[in-house]
This record gives sequence, C-alpha cells and structure tokens, in this order.
Amino acid sequence: MKIWWDGNININMELKIKNGKVYQKNRFVAADIGIEKGRITKLKKNLPRDSDEVINAKGKYIIPGIIDAHVHLRDLEQSYKETFVTGAKAAAHGGISTVLCMPNTLPPATTFNVIKKLNERKKDACVNIELFGGVENNFSEILRFGDFVRGYKIYMDTKSFSRNSLNESFNFFRENYENKKLKLVKPIAVHAEDGELIEKFGRENKICEIEAIKFVSGLAGKSGFPVHVCHISTPEGAETVKKSDLTCEVTPHHLFLSKGDYEYDNVNPPLRTKHDRLKLWENLNKIDIIASDHAPHTLEEKEQGASGFPGLETMLPLMLDSVNKGRLTIRRLIEMMCERPAEIFNLKNKGKIEIGFDADLTIVDMKRQVKLLGDNFCGKQKWTPFEGWKVKGIPTDTVVGGKVVMGDGEVV
Repeated sequence: MKIWWDGNININMELKIKNGKVYQKNRFVAADIGIEKGRITKLKKNLPRDSDEVINAKGKYIIPGIIDAHVHLRDLEQSYKETFVTGAKAAAHGGISTVLCMPNTLPPATTFNVIKKLNERKKDACVNIELFGGVENNFSEILRFGDFVRGYKIYMDTKSFSRNSLNESFNFFRENYENKKLKLVKPIAVHAEDGELIEKFGRENKICEIEAIKFVSGLAGKSGFPVHVCHISTPEGAETVKKSDLTCEVTPHHLFLSKGDYEYDNVNPPLRTKHDRLKLWENLNKIDIIASDHAPHTLEEKEQGASGFPGLETMLPLMLDSVNKGRLTIRRLIEMMCERPAEIFNLKNKGKIEIGFDADLTIVDMKRQVKLLGDNFCGKQKWTPFEGWKVKGIPTDTVVGGKVVMGDGEVV
C-alpha cells in the first residue's frame, strides 16, 4: 500500500476517485476522494500521489451511494426467482449501495429462525443489505429479532389483517418499548391498502389506499415508533401523508407507467390512470423518498398474474433521465434516494459524502444514453416493463464500503 503526505500525517489510501464533481453540502465541487478502511478520509482537490486503486471520474458526477428502501430479494424457497447474491449484483449494476429487504419471503420473515437464515445470506452479497421483520400477530418472535432487523413491516392489504390487528400491533410496540423488552425505536413500514375495503370495492378503487393512510396516521402516535408508508400510488395519498407525521415513498413504476401501458401490469398497489400518474409527479414535493419495490418473478409467473416488477437496475437510470428532462433536480434526487432514506431508516454514516462517512458512492454519467434491456440485467430476471426505453444518464461505478463493486458499467 502506498503512503501519501497531506502535510501532517501519513494516510494509507486504498482507493482514490479523482477528477469528478463531488456532491457535498448541496452542491457539486471539483474534488478527489480518498478512501481508507471503508471510510472517506479525504476530500480535496488534487490529492497527492496515487493509491492502490484509482477511478478516474473525469466528466462524471459523484453522489452518495443510492439507498433503495424497498426491495424483495426472495432467496430461500424462492431462490429460483432471486437470491441475495444475484439481487445484490443487480443493485450494484443499478448504482445502489444499500437495500432494505422486505419480509415477504417463503417461508415468511416473521420468525427469528427465518430472520437468522436471511442474515446469513447477507454475508455473500456485494452491497449492504438491511432486513425488515414481518408483523403478523407474531409478537413473541418480534421480541427476539433484536439487532437482526432494521425495522418492521406490516401488510394491511389482506382481510385477515384487520384494522383491529393494526391497532394491537401498534399497542404492542408502545408497551414493549416502555417495559424495555424492545430496546430501540425502529421504523414501521406499512403497506397501506385497506384489506376490508379491497374486499368491498376492489383494489383498483383509490379509497383503499387513501383510507388506509388516514387510519395509519390516526394510530401512528400510539406506537411511539416512526411510521413509513410504502409505495404511494395516488396524489390524494401523498397529500394525506403530508398532513401527518408519517413519511412515505413512491416507486418509478407508479411515476412512469399508467394502467394499460404494459401488458402484464399487475402490481400492488395498482397502476393508476395517466391523470393520477401525472398528478403524482406534481405532488413529488410531498413525498420523502423514491424506492424500487423490486419484486422479481419469472416471466412465466408474471404472465400468469404475479404482482410486481424487477426494479433495481432501472430505478436510477429512469430518475437520472428525468433530471435531464427537467422533471426534478439532481439535488432533489439525492435528497430522495440518499439523504432521506438514511435519515428515516437510521442508517448511520450513510447518505452523504463527508469525511468519516462510509465510502458508499455512486458515479454517474449524465450524458451517456442507453436503452434499458432486460438481457443486460445482472439479476436473475431478464425482463422489465421498461424494455427498450431510451434514457440519458446512467450509473457507471458503484463503491460499497470502499470496494468497487461495479466499474465502468461492469459488476465486479
């Protein structure tokens, strides 16, 4: 390892990123980044001498590592769809350094034993993976999750999980934090579609989402835990969240696809009308974060009605293209995909480019144009509803903990 001199002390740089424009304190500055032992150790123009490894980011922008706060990595009995290893490669290829894995695995992540198995799967992944534990009247198991989980996930969209069940769950979190059986306050992510209203009106009716959010908002304070609403799909839903103490996310497929745009468009919550989709863009300032809701199925399963789309490898290119088209600023993109996810989900030392922070970085080329093609994916599923879409702006390099996991568009 080479030693370089900064005027005061010797520092061993394992990686240097040079000649790029670095996003720091709400603006881009010309600077090099020095990295040692997985942390950012230097931010300075023209860092002296080279390190063990150098990335030349000339003409590119360096932003904090993208955090995808809603991902289904499958594995276990669904490893034919995706595994933690292949999903992590897909994330790296999409410029994502950290994913929050939601618990609809098979078997479901509602027991300590399953959570423990999933935690073992993380070790072979090339990106950071954080787990969410499922809440399903499994209170004795939740007390065992401990540090294995970053937060908790509640699905409201089944008739069996009633409003009464949600009330009981929030009471459980409050009571067990007060009696110190739960030692830390962690976010509760909610799939906010009212199962009883779905049975009555059908999932396509927007009231299922809107009323679910209103009900969650009324209960949120009871738990003492922060509550996050997953995949907002209606402008009314975004407005309802904005009036509350909740946080929320939106997915690219709800921003870019209207009902009927894609032949196999089944997803929960459903795609909406073009009018609602465009109004969702208008309400983007009311939404905290963008997340993929990556939900890989085989194409055969998708054609038979499986719900969800692969999204890890299309999310950032779609949003960078939107920056180029003036639909949002790069500053707002970084806020929604780096800074706010780190804040909401308590990801310490992530979401910003600062000395001492984890060296999780994404390098993007805002001028490069490509077609989105499933055949180029690194995940197991090689299809996308955005097949053939042309985008301008792509991630070229992904650095996770100081390690280059994608370089010049190739996953290492």
